[in-house]
Amino acid sequence: MNLYKKFPAGSQDQFLKDFGEFPPKPLTTEASNHTFDVIYLSGFGMKYYSLSRSFRIFNSGASDIKDENLRGMYEEVQRIKHDVKASFFNVFSSFKSINLIQKIGTIFLLTLVSPFLLLIFLFLLLNAVYRMYRVPTIGTESLGFFSPAMQQKSEIVVRPKAIRKARISLDAIISHEHIHLLQHRIFLNRKSDLLGLKFKENLKGFLNESALQSEEAFYYLSLNEVEARLHEVVLSHYRAHGNLPSDYQDFLVMILSCDVLGEPVSRILSKYDVTAPEYVGREYSLREFVPAEDLAIMLGYFPDFSYAKRFVCEALSVMYGNLLILYGDSDKAFEYLKTIECSDFYTQLYGEHSIPKDRSGA
Repeated sequence: MNLYKKFPAGSQDQFLKDFGEFPPKPLTTEASNHTFDVIYLSGFGMKYYSLSRSFRIFNSGASDIKDENLRGMYEEVQRIKHDVKASFFNVFSSFKSINLIQKIGTIFLLTLVSPFLLLIFLFLLLNAVYRMYRVPTIGTESLGFFSPAMQQKSEIVVRPKAIRKARISLDAIISHEHIHLLQHRIFLNRKSDLLGLKFKENLKGFLNESALQSEEAFYYLSLNEVEARLHEVVLSHYRAHGNLPSDYQDFLVMILSCDVLGEPVSRILSKYDVTAPEYVGREYSLREFVPAEDLAIMLGYFPDFSYAKRFVCEALSVMYGNLLILYGDSDKAFEYLKTIECSDFYTQLYGEHSIPKDRSGA
């Protein structure tokens, strides 16, 4: 039975789909062709996929499972196994404790009522299956996901029916998750994006009260998520103009000429006398506007425009350099990063330096 569809893919082909050509100009070094599978899930296939991948790691024990959702699944499965074993153990112990005559009588009685026992067994089995089915599924609330904790090899999961219902581009979801796959493979030393206590403590001093009460704010502002959303802006700009920004001023043009980000960022920069480059006539539309809308929402997580300005100029600008590394050209990334006027806010938020060799495993 085919519970889901799986298609082999590679990073170079994925970037070719994103940009329309690869490598995108002016990059000259091609990215390594990281291979992966794109898995299309719907209905029961989602449950089957989640449980089958989860059982692969359950043998390691709960202490080795870092993901909270996976640990919850592991603990529920362990409870089900314990209940089933306990039921059989209690029956067996009771049988052992009675004398021989009682055992013979019990066996005779069991033979007579065996059809009813079979029904009871089937009921217990179905109950166990039902409880197993009720175990929370990884990615249920996502339109797509990349979860290295669950997978023996790289797999990008997408849910086409849910994506169509949400009226979001399937290609954009795959592009987003592909960036997560590359972040996992290339930024081997990256630890600041685990949504752990240290990351949250870094952010707390910079967020407004409503954002501090929102787990969504911490999730959106996590380094991997911001970069993956910025990628959609970058590829849309490239499709319109056929060239990637090569310095900090070009980066600002890309942001200011975006049909979603341009207006709010322009308003923020104007309040702090930031010299904005000329971008009239450079406006472009996004392939998928939701990622850029998310970036615009993030600007509202800060208590005033001064922090929002620093997020664009000192953090988002560095993340574009990170994307150049993922695209395969660390030399161009390094040249670009040297043109950024200041990257202090990036370091304060994420605890990483803005030099490529400090972040990649290469």
